[in-house]
Amino acid sequence: MAITIDAEYNGTAFIPIDTVSLKKNRKYRLIVEETTDEKNQTAWDILQNHIGSIDGPEDWSENLDHYLYGSPKKTKNNVSE
Repeated sequence: MAITIDAEYNGTAFIPIDTVSLKKNRKYRLIVEETTDEKNQTAWDILQNHIGSIDGPEDWSENLDHYLYGSPKKTKNNVSE
């Protein structure tokens, strides 16, 4: 079973932000991933965090209307296919 626990690191230990219901005196594996408070980020900051994380066709920007609305694709000579 895997759960996500948001915590703060105080230099010595991880302190959970919310109540955690785990069994005492057991070993657990922590995978640490830095998070950001998106409430304090601008829209540009959030978009910048996602750069390169979306896959798409190589001609996406050139043929945006084709992929969004189904219009004919543009070719190198600006002739529809």
